[in-house]
Amino acid sequence: MISDVTSVLMRNFAVNLQDGISRAERGEKPVAQHTAPAKGFTIGLQATLMALKRVFRRFLAPYPSTQN
Repeated sequence: MISDVTSVLMRNFAVNLQDGISRAERGEKPVAQHTAPAKGFTIGLQATLMALKRVFRRFLAPYPSTQN
């Protein structure tokens, strides 16, 4: 679960950083972002959805055949 929370935080950071870099490359001024602090419920919900997707993939996805 900790790795899922870390993934959510890193993904959000990466999106914001990429947006800033692309604005700088286009010659736009950086936008003064008034970002809200990370919401625990939202991060927890995203991490829970990631974990559930992983569980469903593990049990419902077809396994590759190991027979030769």
